[in-house]
Amino acid sequence: MVAAIRETLEINTREIEILALVAEGHTNQEIAAETDLTLNTVKWYLKEIFSKMHVNNRTQAVARAREWNLFADDNQLPSHNLPYALTPFVGREDELQRLHELLTSGTTRLVTIHGIGGIGKTRLAVEVARRCHDDFPDGVYFVPLASIQSLDEAIASIAKTLRITKSGQGQLLGDIIAFLRRKAVLLVMDNLEHLLKLVPTLDQLLTQAPSTTLLTTSRQALNLHGETLFNLGNLNTDGDHDAAALFEQVVRIIQPSFETTPHQQTIITDICQLVEGMPLAIELAATWIHLLPLEAIRDEIQQSFDFLSSDMSNLPHRHRSIRAVMESTWSHLTPPQQQAMARLSVFNGSFSYEAAQQIGGESLFTLKQLLSHALIQRMGPNRFELHDLVRQYAHEQLDKDAELPHTTYQRFAHFYVEFVSREVDILRFTWNIDLVAGISADLHNILRVWDYLREVQHWELLVQAADFGYWADLSGWWQEGYTLFEDTLHHLPSTAPPALRGRLLAFLAIMSYRLRLNDRILPFAYDSRPALEGTAYQSEAAIALAFGAVFQPATAGLEAAKETMQLAEELMKATPAGANQNQYAVIGLPTARGGMYMLAGDSARAIADFEPLIQNMPTTTTWLIDLLRVHTGACYLDLGQTDIAYHYFETGYTSSLRSNQALAAAGAAYYLSLRDNDGQFRYETMLERLQEISDTTGNLLLACRMTLYFGTYLYLRRRLEAALHLFLSALLMLHRQEEQSTLMAFMLQIAQWLQPVQPERASRLLQCIAEYGEGPLYEAAEGLLRKQGVEVTPQQTRPPLLLEQLMALFD
Repeated sequence: MVAAIRETLEINTREIEILALVAEGHTNQEIAAETDLTLNTVKWYLKEIFSKMHVNNRTQAVARAREWNLFADDNQLPSHNLPYALTPFVGREDELQRLHELLTSGTTRLVTIHGIGGIGKTRLAVEVARRCHDDFPDGVYFVPLASIQSLDEAIASIAKTLRITKSGQGQLLGDIIAFLRRKAVLLVMDNLEHLLKLVPTLDQLLTQAPSTTLLTTSRQALNLHGETLFNLGNLNTDGDHDAAALFEQVVRIIQPSFETTPHQQTIITDICQLVEGMPLAIELAATWIHLLPLEAIRDEIQQSFDFLSSDMSNLPHRHRSIRAVMESTWSHLTPPQQQAMARLSVFNGSFSYEAAQQIGGESLFTLKQLLSHALIQRMGPNRFELHDLVRQYAHEQLDKDAELPHTTYQRFAHFYVEFVSREVDILRFTWNIDLVAGISADLHNILRVWDYLREVQHWELLVQAADFGYWADLSGWWQEGYTLFEDTLHHLPSTAPPALRGRLLAFLAIMSYRLRLNDRILPFAYDSRPALEGTAYQSEAAIALAFGAVFQPATAGLEAAKETMQLAEELMKATPAGANQNQYAVIGLPTARGGMYMLAGDSARAIADFEPLIQNMPTTTTWLIDLLRVHTGACYLDLGQTDIAYHYFETGYTSSLRSNQALAAAGAAYYLSLRDNDGQFRYETMLERLQEISDTTGNLLLACRMTLYFGTYLYLRRRLEAALHLFLSALLMLHRQEEQSTLMAFMLQIAQWLQPVQPERASRLLQCIAEYGEGPLYEAAEGLLRKQGVEVTPQQTRPPLLLEQLMALFD
């Protein structure tokens, strides 16, 4: 009835607002101040009101308004107009909670959910708006803008959502503001990136309607003062993750009877990780379940992201394929921005600003623009990254250019080869986990450079790039380094420089030493010698031989080990002038010599090597000094000189904690745990330090390998029970992280070590691998068991190893 009267009178929202102020007794001057109008405009509005209501003065107008109930809040708006989805909302609980806190804080009035197309901005905005419904007494309203093309259309769409009728030329925005001025409303503006002309209008609305809160979704930041940018990332793809839940939800809509086996869950995780947890890509992949098995869906995605498409009629055209999403995004970039994105596509994983600037010439301003478009993500201090699907599309654009790929990749290769050499020089002197973490962030880029140099056969630069071997050793990426160098060596043509072949062999010896592949160290080391003699890299053959000598006493005897060590020292002394400043070898040779005597049981001779190193090494090599203190203390402990031993342990522990040297701290903590009343605490401290390596560097395997390192060290010194404790600790780390394949690989390694001294336990480990492992691990375990006369029955499925089963292996 009231709405009908208003429509008959053609009285608008602004006029109702002014009439209400008149009824409250405000003067024209006060009304002007309250509504941000001029005094003359207020008088004009009053004249219009009197004419429409057929009255002569303010008193008559107020009386008639009350008679007709015009002041009633009867705009007939529902409490919300949020769209209802056909499927339940999945995951994002942390994001929902943080957004709810922002929107209801009372201090944040403009929040932009910011991210690339297909990341789930609209679904998240609608869901959080629904959860905020009770916090906004005057309503929550959703304004879809995807199909809107002009500013006037956008304003009209807001008015339509709020059921505001247009009062006259140029008055619609004023009517919207008048309607919202006294209302606690949450207004959701969806898909704003193509309507940035609307941004000043939103600013005006926020300024003049102080109780209104705006939640916007956009691929591009609005860049308004007071805007809180909520960067939306991918769905979690690790463990029991939201990405898999979304995939399974879509699949069950298509196939209600679908049930997942552990094997299928693994494939679903692979699919989700291939698309990096992008919700739209996950949904598009899942829609193929009516036609293809999971394995085929995974394989098709690996071939091309064009597979990620759908013909569902209720999907917007821009969301029916990932390519459509990318093309829409690309079209909103300027040509310089497009070229910048094409150049950045050479990165594999995250990159620093320095890398972007030197490789592509990108300025901070360009990076800021691309961040604003959500095309790159900030991953931490001075680290940026492209979503992999964005990177794939941008790389297609790079390949379309005739000259850009060659120049970009050349710069890419030179930057990272120089980067590795520079960082290795720092790392070998000042090793700590923070530095390793910083360097390890570029591991994927370095591997891509390596592949590129192999592909174009740029051998001379690849010889220099082999400095990666030092980095792999000092950063704990031993298996990665071994695999890379072995594959490169296997495919190296005869035309490659001998120095490259020699460096690969030397580093394979070093990686074999770290991985305890003892039977491979010396063959690699001896083969590297003729290729490196007389070159600037001769000292690398020397250190490879020295590392081979460390474990030789256990297999060929101490005298054979001494001969190998002597050959290494002679090779080091004969290094050509100007090439003998390899501090890795200068320090590494006497350290290895001491280790050789220590593992041979000659602790006094080992001390004679270690103590001069501790006293004479540069203070910048604190990390190595602290490790040598641990080894020296262990030797004194063998000799029964416990006071001196624990002095070394305490000194090493205190120093390593101060300088954040987690490896030395872990080793010292272990030995202190053998003496102290709080031994269990010290032991747990050691494991915490090793876990800290994993958490800080992102290299779980470094922590596990170092735990095994200490364990095998004790094993070789015949402290079997202590070694078993460490072996179990390493396996538990992997079990907690659900790294089953790596867990099995470590178990195989431990089984081989235990075979001579604890054959029964070794056999139990091998049987466990045969039951739970797959591929080469299963075959290796099966082969070793058959040598023992144990037959293995092949398993149809490979369930995950349970914690109780793992613990039982070491009872």
